[in-house]
Amino acid sequence: MVVSDNETVFALSSSLSSGSSLRTGSGAPPAGIPKPIAYYFFASLFLWACCLVTIGYWRFLAHRPTPYNTLRMPAPLFRDLWCYHAQFVHLHSYDFFKDTRMEMFPYPPGSAFPFAIFNDVLPHFHTIPYIVLTFLGIASLVVLFAKRLRELDVKGWRLYALSVAPLLLIFPFQFVYTTGNIEIVLFLLLIYGVLAFLRGHFATAAILIGFCASMKMYPFVLIALFIPVRRYREMALAAVTFVVSIVGGLWLECPDIPFAWRACREALQINRSEMMQNFLFIQTAADHSIWGLVKAIAYVLTKHQYHSSKSVTVYLGVMALAGITMYFGRIRKLPLLNQIVCLYLCLLLLVPESFEYTLIHLALPWALLVLYTIHQARQRLSLRGLTPVFLCFAFVLSAENELVFHYGYWGPAKCVAMLVLLAFALMQPWRYLEDVDWIAVDVRNRLRPTDR
Repeated sequence: MVVSDNETVFALSSSLSSGSSLRTGSGAPPAGIPKPIAYYFFASLFLWACCLVTIGYWRFLAHRPTPYNTLRMPAPLFRDLWCYHAQFVHLHSYDFFKDTRMEMFPYPPGSAFPFAIFNDVLPHFHTIPYIVLTFLGIASLVVLFAKRLRELDVKGWRLYALSVAPLLLIFPFQFVYTTGNIEIVLFLLLIYGVLAFLRGHFATAAILIGFCASMKMYPFVLIALFIPVRRYREMALAAVTFVVSIVGGLWLECPDIPFAWRACREALQINRSEMMQNFLFIQTAADHSIWGLVKAIAYVLTKHQYHSSKSVTVYLGVMALAGITMYFGRIRKLPLLNQIVCLYLCLLLLVPESFEYTLIHLALPWALLVLYTIHQARQRLSLRGLTPVFLCFAFVLSAENELVFHYGYWGPAKCVAMLVLLAFALMQPWRYLEDVDWIAVDVRNRLRPTDR
């Protein structure tokens, strides 16, 4: 029996080599894991094996423990929570900014809310709220993803492999969780916001996206989801939520809001000067933004290491114009799955700095593409272009930049892989979400005719 590439699916087990049938019964759709997804797992495992062999050689045979002594898992665990714990003892006071013994809080004002919860609910056990809340959030997403897989007739070990294994293979997730970085809270809230949008709960989605933007600016890109469905009131609600969260965060940090605003701007300006304008090898290993790629190329060609504040401003203006042009010229005309993938890639690529931990946001586009690929395979439809897409995901979400050289150019390499992903998302329509029952009818019906 000859099976074409469009129909070929296979399991990650010895049953394939033994010649077992690819069909579950007469006329039944193929069972197993589609080829593009299987290639993702193979590539991820191969990259992890290469990384572990490399780190083992340098540490145990070459006896060079630094920087090859860990998987960049910090000691102590949850260091970002510990780092600012002393600062949040001074919450809602001038000492929050004036205590010179502590590093200035480098996050936008909205981030004060989750930090306050983690540091002040149980002051002497502040990692407990972080562990409990994030574990519950992640577990709920795994259960929801498994439910969608079961609806596509994925069962048995394949169900567990697809729903649980990514937690072990996606290195940014491990890195974010063990550092206690606030990005994991942003990740969870943004996913809940997008899922609320897909379920037709537009106001909830707008509030979550607006609040996330007050923690870090780039999630505001996802407000573009409301344009094709003509939910302009919810866009305004997101903007109001953003402003209220900014003001509330400033007040939480210090009762003198104008003083808190000036101090917050000073902290962000320091970050801009030290991080955005400067080229450092340790940054390059993890910075996958387009600006990081530009700085790396400039350094290779001219050995120029420091860039002016004006150059960052020009970059932001160019990227804003390019993003708006790309959205109204192409993205909004694509199927909803393409829109989500493109917007997530843009919020990671177009900003002036985007480090390893932000790659955790690609988990949602990856999961939706897994559902799409399995649906296509079950319906015996084309899987064209999906293999390079999943191979790019494997490269971007693995740990090679953390383990192989540490101070190399893996960040810009991941930027190039993400640009390839963006190109596929712009050129290859992935129509799926418009036709599934768990997407709200209002979302499907309000898409523009050109999108359908």
